Amino acid sequence: MTPPFEITDNAQGGKTGTNGLQSLVATEPECRVFRRRAVKLNGSGNVEWIVAELDGVRAYFDGYTVTVTRQDIYP
Repeated sequence: MTPPFEITDNAQGGKTGTNGLQSLVATEPECRVFRRRAVKLNGSGNVEWIVAELDGVRAYFDGYTVTVTRQDIYP
């Protein structure tokens, strides 16, 4: 299981979401960065994504795969 994502400001004026192993970097100040979490009841544990949204387009990153879409999706 990977560590949880933390969100911080970055030098470009945007936000960085990192778990210490992988990072998502948003360089545009108007880009929204947030976490999306789910608790799986089937024993697979918690699932966490870091999400960047700019102009209605979202990039969902789980530490392995990036999904880019205008849809609001959940783990």
